[in-house]
Amino acid sequence: MLWLRDLQEQFTQALFSGVDAPIENVIEAGSLDPSARLGIYRNNVLGNYRNALRDTYPVILRLVGDEFFNAAARLFAKQSFSDSGDLHDYGEEFGAFLAAFPPARGLPYLADVARLEWAVHRVFHAADAKPLDLSRLAEFSADRLPALRFTLSPAARLVESIYPIARIWHVSQPDYAGDDTVSLDEGTQLVLVSRRDHAIELRPLTTGEHAMLHALATGRPLGKALARALVVEPNFGVQKFMTDFVATSIFTDIIC
Repeated sequence: MLWLRDLQEQFTQALFSGVDAPIENVIEAGSLDPSARLGIYRNNVLGNYRNALRDTYPVILRLVGDEFFNAAARLFAKQSFSDSGDLHDYGEEFGAFLAAFPPARGLPYLADVARLEWAVHRVFHAADAKPLDLSRLAEFSADRLPALRFTLSPAARLVESIYPIARIWHVSQPDYAGDDTVSLDEGTQLVLVSRRDHAIELRPLTTGEHAMLHALATGRPLGKALARALVVEPNFGVQKFMTDFVATSIFTDIIC
């Protein structure tokens, strides 16, 4: 007799490996033999994973076409299982998969575009959060400001690439009308993905802005975050940063 855990593990292995035995021995027979029953279930699961990936990565789909995408999605699904009941949580590793996928070797930017799309996906589905009340800053004296920590909104993410991923994303939108040429030699692009009024915004960042936001997002206090920004961008202006980002709902709380 199989324990439930063993049965579940064998079923999962059969589902994704394509090798039915020995799990077919415990599948109830009927009008279809056990192998056919398992095959139907396998196709449904892999189809759901593929459709979830198509919904999450529409730009990748547009760039490579149906045949390429479906082949990549099927292979990815066979080696990347979902551990969540919500398909919105599925597919985070697709960018890493594409980076190692031999047929994508001639498209070196593809993996970073996928990472950007994952950020867009998570930001779009992130929980609503009340923006930071700027009047709270008045509670702190000037000497206490460097020690303040800021909480980044769940609807905001940072993405970095050596390719112009934001440009690729924009020109690949269904409603885009204009010059769709992209030069891959534009250099490193730092992007803030955020949501405003249910719409996704992609904002290119300077090196100082990115350093400051990354430091704050990872729990560094304001003073140390500013020091990091000044290292990479000596003329970085903290007042402009506070106006552009702290006052535009990117942060939700202050921790003192």
